[in-house]
Amino acid sequence: MSLKNQKFNKSIEVLTKSIRGEVLLDELMSRHTSFKIGGSAEIFVKPYDADDLITTLRWAKNNKMPIFVVGNGTNIIVSDSGIEGVVIKISDTFSNMIFDRNDVLVQAGVSLQRLLEEGMRRNLCGMEFAWGIPGAIGGSIAMNAGSNSRFLST
Repeated sequence: MSLKNQKFNKSIEVLTKSIRGEVLLDELMSRHTSFKIGGSAEIFVKPYDADDLITTLRWAKNNKMPIFVVGNGTNIIVSDSGIEGVVIKISDTFSNMIFDRNDVLVQAGVSLQRLLEEGMRRNLCGMEFAWGIPGAIGGSIAMNAGSNSRFLST
């Protein structure tokens, strides 16, 4: 094994021991996308909490690794050649919503469908245009998901 590979493996070991979530190598992205296609993620991380996310982001930066964040894996197509660097899946972990009258604080991993259903249950309106759009709120905002007349953005 080359010195470069030994250092890489040691670095992965440090990340794995530093977080409570999962660290997987060469994880097939087809397992994490709605289209069920795509090659492997070089490093695939499912953080357990915000501390894991911060640790992973710092680790990737320190190791000069590209970062690709996914939620529910909708509206992404991964090449058969896969993704170099670190893929961080946040949908399962970051899925809390806090309602305060007409305001809502939503974590990035909340599905858009769940947000709309809970809003309807609370007689809130204004996001009807987003009904039927798949995915998590984080990706929906990042991609400006929407319809002909309205869209989500930051």
